[in-house]
Amino acid sequence: MLIRADYRNVAEYLAGLGFLEATSWFEAGVGARWTDEGIEIIPLDDELFRRVIGCFREAQVEFDLPACKNPAKPPKESPLLLKVAGKEVPLNSWLDHLLEKKSVWSPGISGQVAVMMIVRNAIDHIKKIGYEAKSHSIFGKEFAINGCPQFRLDGSAAWTTIDIGFSPNDAAIEIAARPFVELFSILGAQSFFPQVSSTRRENPQYFVWDEMLPLPICRLAARGAIPVRTRKFTARWLDAGSYGALSFAEEL
Repeated sequence: MLIRADYRNVAEYLAGLGFLEATSWFEAGVGARWTDEGIEIIPLDDELFRRVIGCFREAQVEFDLPACKNPAKPPKESPLLLKVAGKEVPLNSWLDHLLEKKSVWSPGISGQVAVMMIVRNAIDHIKKIGYEAKSHSIFGKEFAINGCPQFRLDGSAAWTTIDIGFSPNDAAIEIAARPFVELFSILGAQSFFPQVSSTRRENPQYFVWDEMLPLPICRLAARGAIPVRTRKFTARWLDAGSYGALSFAEEL
């Protein structure tokens, strides 16, 4: 099955990988390749697609207290633990390998935004709209949502309240948001790009491949760490007020 995604949009690229990871929770031997239309995942079919989406209707998220520097009062950027499909999945891709400083995947994290709020809001909205999800539009469809903070990996939504002169949240105005992209992109960054020694100011680089590869090889191919035919992309980190944003990626 093909999940439509634009791999030049960093968030959609990561979300495609995140969906691949979630598919592996239910089926062994999954594989994937990228096309100009999105990511093709095997053996994904309609039934398995519904199982993947459906598991997030029961998902819960909490602080990963053993990994928090201050468990008694976790900071807003603290590591999280996603409980879904009988698993406990660590979420901390916005932090470096020591879980102390911001990573390259944290352009939209500031002192005003708690990552717990972003993840919980995405899950809550997925629970409401999960039955509407279709494989051809799960990442492309926008939903009118009142107050959905974002990680800002999504180049198509890289704007701030400074750009428009007021806060839609404060004014109780609905905005176009993509909760599936928000949640699955976090999962994709977590699963395919383990932090080594990275800083927020680095421009992220990643690879796409057109040959069907098994999941373990996909993890290597995404980082260009294996000699298969790939194309390399990079996105620029942009300043945007007190936040940041990622541009659409360009091929190197």
